[in-house]
Amino acid sequence: MAQSDYNENLSIVLSGAIPPNPAELLLQKRTKTFVEALKKEYDYIIMDTAPSMLVTDTVLINKLADITLYVVRAGYTDKRLLDFPQDAIEDGRLANVAIVLNNVSLNNFGYGNKYGYAYAREERSLLKRIMNKH
Repeated sequence: MAQSDYNENLSIVLSGAIPPNPAELLLQKRTKTFVEALKKEYDYIIMDTAPSMLVTDTVLINKLADITLYVVRAGYTDKRLLDFPQDAIEDGRLANVAIVLNNVSLNNFGYGNKYGYAYAREERSLLKRIMNKH
């Protein structure tokens, strides 16, 4: 574990060399023990993974995570790629998933525009869900 040179409150654990069997390593009990130890030490733990359609890492790590965030880019990410997380949620491979939409133009907000006003069940924001965890 390395202390960040940019922020004293940030520590980084690098993955190191890619092993021939990453999924097998993630399934070991010591991975769960490691994450549990980190949760006692840190308020937030962010684990960056490869796209879940390419490798099973995200599905395995999801079992240890409080939330899984899918980051998609407006105007770039093919909408059909969102079928995978939807299917994985429906069949139980992923739980507590949220989508982060970045690179959105302010021109797309407002009544009648692309991401604006809608009638739907009100959900707690990601920040409220994270903060209410404690």
